[in-house]
Amino acid sequence: MKTITTNQAKNRLGKLIDEVYSGSPVLLVHENKLVKLERYEPLDPESDSPQLEAMLLEAVRGKHSV
Repeated sequence: MKTITTNQAKNRLGKLIDEVYSGSPVLLVHENKLVKLERYEPLDPESDSPQLEAMLLEAVRGKHSV
């Protein structure tokens, strides 16, 4: 995993996104705070997904439910 500062990332954001998309997460450092950039694949609501079901159940039963 690559670690760079936000100042270093400013001019290379497009390249970093390409790296993350191809499977190499990037750790950004900003004022001693860390943020991890990693690829995210949205769930397909048309398929029967246990992950989607878990997310929906969490939303229904979560702290914002009535």
